Amino acid sequence: MITVRYKRGLTNIGVLWFTIGCCAAYGKDTCAVSISVVHADNSPVDGPEAMLLDHEGAVVSRKKVVEGRVEFCDFDFGRYSVRIGGDRCGSATIGNIRVVFGIEQKLKAVINTCAGEGDPVSAHGCLVFVRARSPSAEPLAEVNIVGADVTRTTDSYGRALMAVRQGATDTFTLSKLGYKTQTLAIDCTLQVYDVLERAVTMDPDR
Repeated sequence: MITVRYKRGLTNIGVLWFTIGCCAAYGKDTCAVSISVVHADNSPVDGPEAMLLDHEGAVVSRKKVVEGRVEFCDFDFGRYSVRIGGDRCGSATIGNIRVVFGIEQKLKAVINTCAGEGDPVSAHGCLVFVRARSPSAEPLAEVNIVGADVTRTTDSYGRALMAVRQGATDTFTLSKLGYKTQTLAIDCTLQVYDVLERAVTMDPDR
């Protein structure tokens, strides 16, 4: 409804006051927030969880991103934020969101893929990031690491990436001239969604 008043004393056209309010939205449900969720290449994201958080960081609502879209159609007064992808590297947070009556806010979130993130467990098994160190925490280069299926040698920072078949266990053997041989047991019988990170300390062979 629009209320029109004419100011007394003015001729012809007069001065109009429009009391519009939110009447344009009456009889129509409007979703408060609609978010388009895409990868860096603008392709739609599917699957991650989106959380609506209040000003204290408490979770108010959880939704699944489906075919690059998630909606939070109503929430209480105040300012909120939406976090998509949890605490993983590359996740996205949109802050200071509030409900504006009668207006659908269309936002966009970009989910980046960080190195080492994604799907480290496939049909093939678990990835294991190994660091070889001395007792004083110095990295050990050229440590030979032997597993059932993979053999690697650590780089100058004492790092190597190993693998274990899905559903299996393995014991890596770490050896280096001048140091005692060490072993590292890895269990890949349960599904793992992150690269396993393991540090091994190797004592000098005296």
